[in-house]
Amino acid sequence: MKKRILFIVILVVLCILVFPVPRRLKDGGSVEYKSILYKITDVKKINFDSTTGYEEGIVVEVFNKEIFNNVCCDASMNVEDIEGVSIKINDSSLTNTRVTIIIEDINKEKYVYGEEFFIEKNENGSWTRLNPINDDYGFNEMGYLVNDDNKLEMVQDWSKIYGPLKEGKYRLVKNVFDNGYKYFSVEFKI
Repeated sequence: MKKRILFIVILVVLCILVFPVPRRLKDGGSVEYKSILYKITDVKKINFDSTTGYEEGIVVEVFNKEIFNNVCCDASMNVEDIEGVSIKINDSSLTNTRVTIIIEDINKEKYVYGEEFFIEKNENGSWTRLNPINDDYGFNEMGYLVNDDNKLEMVQDWSKIYGPLKEGKYRLVKNVFDNGYKYFSVEFKI
């Protein structure tokens, strides 16, 4: 009887030490799996110093000592024209908090477009990424395709991310994935 109780106690202690408890972090989408002995974090974290706006990867800690970390961000962002893809603004929809964009994709193999975007402001001939007014936002991980006319209309609302934009020259930057991220943009004035 005592051996059975001891066995159950040891089993419970081992379960507490070994089996992790998942916890969602409020950093953009990271999930932390933590037990007493170790912690594994699946990182998808907003980072406005990064050119992509986020970091992602895995961090493994054992006894609070980091033994693996491949978290990185894409520092090679280059806004460019993408062959077969154009983007324009529906001028009648432009306000200081939102706009409807029209993406046209005439490629044989169409790209998939997401909701994610960021805004840059032209200051003295150089593009500078805007800082968000709060960190409590995110984008749905949806993929959208162009219609039969090779067009896709998307409303891009930045009111909760950047607030109302002041007068100036801006560009809205979006990305697609094709053996790495490719960035394209459309300019507008407020």
